[in-house]
Amino acid sequence: MCAARTRARCPARASGGRRARAVLRIRVPVSPIDAVFEMYIKRGSRIAGRRRVARRRDAGRRDARSSVGRPSRRRACEGARERTKAAVARARRGRGRAREARFMLRARARALASSTARATIAEEGARAWRAATQTIFVRFASKKQGGSSSNGRDSNPKFLGLKRGDGEVVRPGHILARQRGTKWHPGTNCGIGKDHTLFALVQGKVCFSTDKHRGRKLINVAPLSKTHPKYVEGVA
Repeated sequence: MCAARTRARCPARASGGRRARAVLRIRVPVSPIDAVFEMYIKRGSRIAGRRRVARRRDAGRRDARSSVGRPSRRRACEGARERTKAAVARARRGRGRAREARFMLRARARALASSTARATIAEEGARAWRAATQTIFVRFASKKQGGSSSNGRDSNPKFLGLKRGDGEVVRPGHILARQRGTKWHPGTNCGIGKDHTLFALVQGKVCFSTDKHRGRKLINVAPLSKTHPKYVEGVA
């Protein structure tokens, strides 16, 4: 009855005498950085475990090689005890190293996250600055300048000179000569403008003469008779 009561109280003892362990698994949302931490921590734990196993194996081989003949039971127990103590010390050191490695990984990840956020903020600030400012490109001369020349200029033609010849019939207002200054002076029935242009005042024939006293060349207009074939009625 006691055994049955014991089994009822602790069902795990009926199946090998081991105590039952209740495992409560809770799903917690994990960030990408925490996932990286866990990956590196698990990887470090696996590597540390493999190294511990290898060290124990190597220690056992060294003890086996160093012992001459078959060791006594007391000596074997002492050796096992010493190896156990060394293994415990190594395990403690390994756990300390793993803890330190986890701390360093977290610190590096925090630094990486902060530097990434800082870089993102800097990029956004630079983008806003470029959008707010206007870039002005200035292009400088890229060709060698040639020498200057004092010539290379010209003016429009003025069409100066005589416009009617000697004996030619003209009407009032016809231009006889264009000039700068008075190369020809107005004579009889000939007028002069403010730019020294000579023109006819009556219809007639052009006649050139010379004033020997003043040394001038004169342009005169001799009036036509009414019987002349080129005479026009009603024109002065």
